[in-house]
Amino acid sequence: MIFKITLIFFIFLGFLACNETNRNSEHAKVDSCNLNTINPNGDSELAILMREMVSLTDSVKQDLLLRRAIRPMPGILNSLISAQKTDSSIDTAIYNSLAENYIARAKEFYSSSEESKVENYNLMVGACVTCHQNFCAGPIKRINKLLLK
Repeated sequence: MIFKITLIFFIFLGFLACNETNRNSEHAKVDSCNLNTINPNGDSELAILMREMVSLTDSVKQDLLLRRAIRPMPGILNSLISAQKTDSSIDTAIYNSLAENYIARAKEFYSSSEESKVENYNLMVGACVTCHQNFCAGPIKRINKLLLK
């Protein structure tokens, strides 16, 4: 009787160990899939540029909030129009117009006086929102967090 109970106990432990191993390997497969990319369709030049712009704009926001000197205008803005887009079928005339508007707002912000920096910063971020209302609305919530109150 004790032998049967011991045998059942060890079989039960073996079953649990195998089950846990399978569960861990499934999680490892899922985690490795999630690490590959943010965009399941791949990252276009424009998508990468946009992520970099969000990071830079957030840094500028912190400079404004902490009353630090604003870092210089990034040269990457000039790539905004020429960067390869995720969706090659978008209306380039509308996109280019909105991109040029953003670049103009950025230049205006970077050349503005200290008194109008916050207002021009918000206009620059607003130009991002305007473009994203027409193309790729997903990031609008994140962009709105860049606005200064």
